[in-house]
Amino acid sequence: MTTILEHRHGTALDQPLTAATTLPRVPYSARDARHWIIGVLTAWGVPEGERETAELLVSELVANAVKHAQGDGDTTITAAWHLGAVRITVSDPDGDHRAPAGHGHAVDTDSEDGRGLLIVRALADSYAVECTPFGKVTRVVLNTGGAR
Repeated sequence: MTTILEHRHGTALDQPLTAATTLPRVPYSARDARHWIIGVLTAWGVPEGERETAELLVSELVANAVKHAQGDGDTTITAAWHLGAVRITVSDPDGDHRAPAGHGHAVDTDSEDGRGLLIVRALADSYAVECTPFGKVTRVVLNTGGAR
């Protein structure tokens, strides 16, 4: 795991706290992503309940990137805390521009896959998937109700 950025843009409360890391797309990366996000959000003082929800969301999104993304390259995770919300993105090099299973359509109840994004949609205050020329970017927002 390589942390490529972890800093405060400023010391004033109107400035966001941001961090980013890049992980290889291998099975243990979901675990590493959980440890990373918990460490970042704890250092920032994000409330425990939101930290735990963020941990589950990041784990699910990174596991999806590892298992389903096509193409070569790593997964990048960014986090920001500002204006009472934690914003998390998970980017991967997937050039397949079809919507992932669970994104806006029913999932086969007998399938072993496809429920992860349903969990993400249920836990996040907002959720979006964007297909770009460089891959997919999944964004989630958790309202913390607190300052920052």
